[in-house]
Amino acid sequence: MLKFDRVFRIYSALTALVLLLWWPLSHWLYSDLYHSIMIFAPGSYQESMVKMIGTCGFLPVLLLGYLTFAKNRPSELVYILSVFALLVGVTFFYLIIIGQFPEKECINAGLCLLTSILLPLLDRRARLVSGSRS
Repeated sequence: MLKFDRVFRIYSALTALVLLLWWPLSHWLYSDLYHSIMIFAPGSYQESMVKMIGTCGFLPVLLLGYLTFAKNRPSELVYILSVFALLVGVTFFYLIIIGQFPEKECINAGLCLLTSILLPLLDRRARLVSGSRS
């Protein structure tokens, strides 16, 4: 396995694991702890919406898991996931700016934006080194 492909797979696997714990599972199993860590005001969120947001988090986790183990990784999925991460990051910043989310959510926004940049760069570099174009 080539170096950049291995780095891509390690990054996507670790991101999937962290994301699983930080997004879907936290919103379903320990949302009060998550919201206290992120310094949300008590009562500023509806538990029903928290569960819906948590459920939405399973899609990027599943995509990252697939991309980690796929033999012929479809670059289209890498770019779709990158655009999704970019949009989530921008949404975080927007909600912080208008005062709907606490400033500590900048951590999540930054991680989303980092992932939106790193995934396609690592994927593209792995393809250039291996000579693959898909």
